Amino acid sequence: MSLYTQTKALWGPECVALSGRWATALCAGMPWAEAAGDTFREWRPLRFYLAVGDAARRAGRQPSIRFSVRFCGQEVANVRGGSTPVLEVGLRHRQATAKYFQLATECGAWPWDSPQARVFRAKFRALGRDDAEPPAGHSQEHAIESRIILEMEKTAAATKFAGTLAGIRHVGLTRHAYPFQCPTPLSASSGVPKKTTGHIDILARRRGADGKVRLSVWELKRPGQFQHALDQAYVYAVTLALMLRAQGGSDWYRIFGFTPPVPEHLEIEAVVAVTEDQRTRLARAARALGAQSELVLAPEGARLSLHAAYYEPRSLAITFEDLAPC
Repeated sequence: MSLYTQTKALWGPECVALSGRWATALCAGMPWAEAAGDTFREWRPLRFYLAVGDAARRAGRQPSIRFSVRFCGQEVANVRGGSTPVLEVGLRHRQATAKYFQLATECGAWPWDSPQARVFRAKFRALGRDDAEPPAGHSQEHAIESRIILEMEKTAAATKFAGTLAGIRHVGLTRHAYPFQCPTPLSASSGVPKKTTGHIDILARRRGADGKVRLSVWELKRPGQFQHALDQAYVYAVTLALMLRAQGGSDWYRIFGFTPPVPEHLEIEAVVAVTEDQRTRLARAARALGAQSELVLAPEGARLSLHAAYYEPRSLAITFEDLAPC
């Protein structure tokens, strides 16, 4: 049974309802999340992420919204955005910061513009200066993911990914473009679809040489790793097509940065981001996938394409290539 057939077999009314609820809640909560984000300024190299559950909360239900504050992909604090944004450093944050970055931080809660918060920011600013070797937290994969999103945010083609990949931008929430991992009703962490909540590593929009903007589903692996990367990217791309054709599809299309309605014909990229030493394994996986799974999804009016994004761990220069499936 092909991966497409397996994915379709698991996609039922429960998945449709769950996807629709997520999209509705996100659209309702976005204005509030955006207003909360207007009350403070993000200080690089610290990054602010929004979990879907937090972004979907509405004013009146919750007095504030939680932003995850991360350094090199590792959560080091929270900010409660509201009329007075508050930096929150818990015990687990302090312990992780000491363990992974050898920085001492203080537990507590202070206004974002307070002296304590300024000291907190300054410590990470010194560690994350541009000429420093990028440190990693508990997950090298999360650290690389964070750096790739930063590259996608650059506007100058000459500097984005060391000048090797232009026309791409990650999908973020609100006009502040807060990174988030798009949830899916099906997961593919083991390389086959399962009926549990999954998350796309990076969802982006990429303008190709033909001028068309496509949704780009990125599955990222840390240097030297491959595992089931291509099968994962494929399953998430199929699931995304199903989400866009289901209840709430127009809301998802708006969240992804497009103007509804969802077009009759969809083009979605399944991208594997790995290091160059995985080229042979990826080519072999592409041949196997092309032999047993569909790239033209007629019922969904979607066409999938397979791509490799070979990245250099230090500079993040990327060799972006089409993968011939056969």
